[in-house]
Amino acid sequence: MGAAGSHFVIKHTETEKFIHILNNTISCNQSPLVFNKGVHDRMTFEFEVSEDDDEYGYIKHVASGKYVHPFGGSEEPELNTPLVIYDDKHDGCLFNIDQETGLIKHKGGLYVNPALHHQRPRKNVWLVLHEDTSERSNFMFVDPNDTDSEIDIPCDSDSGED
Repeated sequence: MGAAGSHFVIKHTETEKFIHILNNTISCNQSPLVFNKGVHDRMTFEFEVSEDDDEYGYIKHVASGKYVHPFGGSEEPELNTPLVIYDDKHDGCLFNIDQETGLIKHKGGLYVNPALHHQRPRKNVWLVLHEDTSERSNFMFVDPNDTDSEIDIPCDSDSGED
C-alpha cells in the first residue's frame, strides 16, 4: 500500500468506476460527485484527519482545494442527500474511511452510496448518503497512477455499523 496521507482516487468496488466532479466543474461550489470512467489529475483526493476526532476527517478535492460535503452542509443530513464539493470545512463534512469494509461513513451516521439505489451505477450517477452498507456502498482508495494499488488512509477506526 502507498504512504499515508497520499493523494488517491476513489474507486467503486462493484463497477471499478471512479468518483469525479460532474463535468469537472471545480470552480463552482456545490458541484456534485458522480461516477465516471478513467482517471485524471482533476479527480484526486486527500484525507485530512480532524484535530478534534481522529476517527474522522475531511475528504479534500486536490485540484480545487474544496471539501466533500453533504448538500446543504448539515451535520445530520437526511437519506439521499447528494454529495458535493464546497470551499470550507466544518463538522458537517466529517467522514470516516474504513478500508477493511470499503465504507465511507458521514459523521451523522449515513454511508456514501450511488443514488437511486443503483447496484452498478452508470456514468454521471450522483453519490448520496444512505443507511445502506451493502456491496453497492463499497469503495477502494487507490493510487492515481496505479489503480490496482491501494493507498493507506490515515483514519483511526472503522466505519462499521454502531
